[in-house]
Amino acid sequence: MKVNDLRQLLKELPAEEVLKLAVEIYKSVPKSKKDALDAYLKNPQQKKKPTAEVVPVFDDLAYDLGLFMRDARDGGYLSNKLGIPLKARKNWRFAAMRFFKLLKNPNLLEANYEEQAALLLDYYAFLLEAYDNQYFRAADPFESTRIDRVDGFDAVIDFAKSHLGIHGILPRLIAIATHPCHYFDECQNLIEVLLSHLELYTTKELALNKVLEQIELQTLQFQSTMQNHPKIRHYQLANHPQSKSLQNLCTLLWYLHSDLHQEQLGLDTLYKYWPLKAHTLNELFYVLSKLNVDVAKKKSIADALLSEKIQVSDVIKMYYLKEKMP
Repeated sequence: MKVNDLRQLLKELPAEEVLKLAVEIYKSVPKSKKDALDAYLKNPQQKKKPTAEVVPVFDDLAYDLGLFMRDARDGGYLSNKLGIPLKARKNWRFAAMRFFKLLKNPNLLEANYEEQAALLLDYYAFLLEAYDNQYFRAADPFESTRIDRVDGFDAVIDFAKSHLGIHGILPRLIAIATHPCHYFDECQNLIEVLLSHLELYTTKELALNKVLEQIELQTLQFQSTMQNHPKIRHYQLANHPQSKSLQNLCTLLWYLHSDLHQEQLGLDTLYKYWPLKAHTLNELFYVLSKLNVDVAKKKSIADALLSEKIQVSDVIKMYYLKEKMP
């Protein structure tokens, strides 16, 4: 019986019957619980004191989290093959929420903040990985744990850069932000969060160079994949994780070129590195046309698109040329 049903039933009973029922329930309460119940009965208005959460030692937390991630990757939360108790498998989301909350806690005992920040980055990347590979019985671990994907990434960057510095974690942040998500909007949101933390011109230049390094490396890997699988169809390659990661890297690169007022160079670089140019480049410019880009930037994009190097559809060109018109 649900609590609301019980309330309704008690309202309908005579007062004498409710009194008898209360006495019988009290008799059935274990002795270990009666002290707390007695205190409540003597003073029903007294608020229950919240139980203070014990803050663990950092090394213990890191060890427990390592086991949690290892068991999840090995499929331990999908079956009983690793011997994880059923209750722990069902309540994985509470453990995941607790790890995230504690890793953001600046008051962990015996904590090395640099190690803590690095572990927090690793854990956020693990949650993205869990989403892709379904380590748990949930379609989206972020939704199940109530960890907001975008705000969570923002909080992770804030904590990490305050202890490691933005320059030291740039490669890690770029890898997370350009992770091959299922949907473009998810990737777009993470990229925008990262860009909001790249405030200085020199930081943006450094990020641009790091992104270019990754693009060149992943382009070689993707070309090798296509050579080794010549029979894979175009749409399969378009959804390949390497292709998605490259698309995200190129999108981030475009934003950085745009912020540095290098639209022509940005478009040339996109045309050079964007995987599977046949139609996906047109899709990219369609997406860019939906973004909140100011009119001056749209005019500079229109100028760049007039270059014969950039072979995009007439529809896309007309969009930007229309925005350029007074």
